[in-house]
Amino acid sequence: QFLISTRDLFPRKYFTTLSSKGVSSHYSKLHFPFHSKVTLGWSDVEATRVYRSLFPAGLIAGFLKANIIEITSKSGDILKIPFHVPSDQATSVADTILGLIKEKMK
Repeated sequence: QFLISTRDLFPRKYFTTLSSKGVSSHYSKLHFPFHSKVTLGWSDVEATRVYRSLFPAGLIAGFLKANIIEITSKSGDILKIPFHVPSDQATSVADTILGLIKEKMK
């Protein structure tokens, strides 16, 4: 009962999913105007990179910059995974996410 009521209060509208077949992201145009909904198969992934960038949607939550993992496909599609953690934890979190991506690509 508690979990159901909590989900009603805080719906999960924006998320990234890693599956055995690929990765998919669903964000609003406010988050990523050109890359809001992207799905890539693992065989299509060409490159990944991590960087820190301005994230205007973060102003609502009280931060201006976010760490972003960018996955580029062979056809040029770009999927972005944003996350915000204290700066001393950013490398560890990014490495964990990249590790999951590399594990799924096998």
